[in-house]
Amino acid sequence: MELKQENPIWTYLFRRKVDRQSSIYLTLQKVPLFNGISNNELELIRRKLHIRHYRADELIFREDEAGCGMYIVEKGAVRITGKNQSGQEVEYAILGEGEFFGELALVTSSPRKASAFSTQKTTLMGFFEPDLQELIEKHPHLGSKILFQLSRVLGSRLDAMNNRVILLQSQLEGSTNADS
Repeated sequence: MELKQENPIWTYLFRRKVDRQSSIYLTLQKVPLFNGISNNELELIRRKLHIRHYRADELIFREDEAGCGMYIVEKGAVRITGKNQSGQEVEYAILGEGEFFGELALVTSSPRKASAFSTQKTTLMGFFEPDLQELIEKHPHLGSKILFQLSRVLGSRLDAMNNRVILLQSQLEGSTNADS
């Protein structure tokens, strides 16, 4: 009598195949925060991601709410808005697949500086501060890579903002001198 075993447990333990061509991996590889990260490290990050689906024109987060992490656009698009000095809504950006936003919330508890809305049916990957903390504790080398890239991204954005302020100041000075 032949003893046939259906679905042995070893099959599940040792044959776990990771699809590195999935849209999640392809999207993560585009995110500057994860530059220089190996496929095995990307798998550790992927396990921490929170996939969220939004309908068109759905609120993701509102300006002045507490931030808890960042979002990566896997599919769809996101509109980032804020209020100007007169309280009118201003569009800052439209972000598409592979772009990310809200990353400042990974390192600070300050309120959100803008609101985010889906513009169409959208899938986002959430990466939150507790997830980053756990990666830092369990995989310090990976955590330091992410933090280093995060500091580069934040530094680059701060530099761009400083350049914008300088440009606006010079335009303001030019218009003030023309009025004299």
